[in-house]
Amino acid sequence: MATVSGSLSLAASATWSQSQSNGALQGTTQGPDSLSYRATPDAATYTQVQATQLTLAASASQTLDLSSFTTLLNATATCTKVLGVLVKATNTVTGGQLKIEPGASSAIDFWLGGTTPSLTLACGDPAGPGCAVLIADGAARAVSGSVKNVKLSNPGTQTVTVSVVILCGA
Repeated sequence: MATVSGSLSLAASATWSQSQSNGALQGTTQGPDSLSYRATPDAATYTQVQATQLTLAASASQTLDLSSFTTLLNATATCTKVLGVLVKATNTVTGGQLKIEPGASSAIDFWLGGTTPSLTLACGDPAGPGCAVLIADGAARAVSGSVKNVKLSNPGTQTVTVSVVILCGA
């Protein structure tokens, strides 16, 4: 099995600056300011990266098995714990959506709660950045034969291209 050499990280950030004129008074400025998240997990523990891209037509779905997959280096990987997942979807025509939910069998509902857990995002205008979600837990979540499947679907009206990166360890 091929393993990661070097370093791994999960990161997201938002930056902003706001200003407002106040008539005859001096303007008000807030920022620049930012919020960021960065995790640099131990590369000896988190040795696998599952990266895939798929196309989902309207009403289509695909289930990802997080426990076993082929890496970008064409090696078979076995995953027993997940630290983070980044999912991004884009569309070429307005109307695509991305829905993330536990798989029908051997489901993972790590980060979602309730009786019908799911997260649905609209991909927006094709000229825009699409939609994305970074899920990064402070502790690894166990993956096994009975807890391994995540379902990605498109409940929208137009096709979406979905990119997924999963950071896991054996």
